[in-house]
Amino acid sequence: MSAVNNILRRLPLNFLLRGGAAGVKFFFILYLANFQSAVVVGQYAIVATIIAMAIQFIGLELNSAAGRLMHRDKGIYKKVIIIAQYRVYLLSYFITSPIIYAVFYYFVLADLILSFVFLCVVILEHVLTEIFRTLVSDIKVALATKIQFAKSVPYLILLVMYLSITNEEVTISTILYVWLLNLGIVFYYVCVSCQRFWLVDKLSYTSSDLLNTAKQLVMDGFPYFLIAVTSVLFLNLDKFFIKSNLGHELLGVYFTYFSICSILSLLISFTVGVKQGPIAIKAFSEYGHIEYFKVRKVLFNGYIKILAIGGCGVLILGLCFALVTSNELYYQNLNVFFVLLFANLILCFSQIYKLDLYLLKKDKLLFVLFLSSLTLNVCLLLILTPRYGMIGVSASLLISSFTLLYTMIYYSDLSIKNISATSENTS
Repeated sequence: MSAVNNILRRLPLNFLLRGGAAGVKFFFILYLANFQSAVVVGQYAIVATIIAMAIQFIGLELNSAAGRLMHRDKGIYKKVIIIAQYRVYLLSYFITSPIIYAVFYYFVLADLILSFVFLCVVILEHVLTEIFRTLVSDIKVALATKIQFAKSVPYLILLVMYLSITNEEVTISTILYVWLLNLGIVFYYVCVSCQRFWLVDKLSYTSSDLLNTAKQLVMDGFPYFLIAVTSVLFLNLDKFFIKSNLGHELLGVYFTYFSICSILSLLISFTVGVKQGPIAIKAFSEYGHIEYFKVRKVLFNGYIKILAIGGCGVLILGLCFALVTSNELYYQNLNVFFVLLFANLILCFSQIYKLDLYLLKKDKLLFVLFLSSLTLNVCLLLILTPRYGMIGVSASLLISSFTLLYTMIYYSDLSIKNISATSENTS
């Protein structure tokens, strides 16, 4: 009980650190967009996109399966789960490293050494992200949040301070080298801090235990991996289409506007998601669908209020940025911002119905819906990008996002009606 109380007392600091990390990343992008070349912003955009996608592929969603097992099992076996999980990651690094290296070399910069530096950044980003998730699952929230903050913030602040003092132009190589140094320091700190939690006597487990646990993690996590992969592709493929068809400079403009609009998902996560999300999940798991529907109304109203207020705030922020920035490309492509804002509103709102389907164990259906929307998005990108440029890319995201929301609403309502009808017949 005392451990839970300690966690609750530290929650404000944890939220402050998470929000601070997200805020610093956002303002770093605005800094690059306003004071540096749009080409660098475009290169940073494709780097951030590749990392987001690579982390999803490397991780195989093992953490989702490991978290459930860790909550059921205590003591030595919990540590065996962690060891098995990270050994699978090690194998995944060997398999995916050539692909990650080649993607950077082709899409960002044809530099052999810098491609290797980028590969190291991806691996360290992934392992620190997974350690963060493991610590959260192991109810070590304070340490997890400190690690997340340390790997995301210091190097960005140092870069901005250095560039502001020297007035030098930043390059993607400078960003990557400083990023790698920051990650290396944090990784060393993590190794020292976490070994006392997770070290386990080798005599306490066998190779067979590790192999069986690893197989179980891969099998249990596979459905969530498919959903996660289709989701991350859905949100990130448009950057590659812009880079290939329009170049790094316009990609920088698109990525800046996309980052501004992404504030909405952060607002949802730090407000309604944190407060009402766990309550809704608990209501469904402990009291059934009737109690969940009551809590869901509060969740629904919360989403409407936050998206309405946040949407207006993001709209004002985007307009102010387009008017203030010295780069005319942002004002010339302001229509792209409006379309992206509408698309992000739709995507945020769809999280309610995604939660419905998740709790109703419609994993296969969720995968099919995301895959269908991804396929539609790719088809639209192929058709609209060459003809209409960035507005075609943003329109593709808007249309496919609306399609995803519509199908989620349809199948969520259908599933809820079936449950209600079954309950009435049983009564």
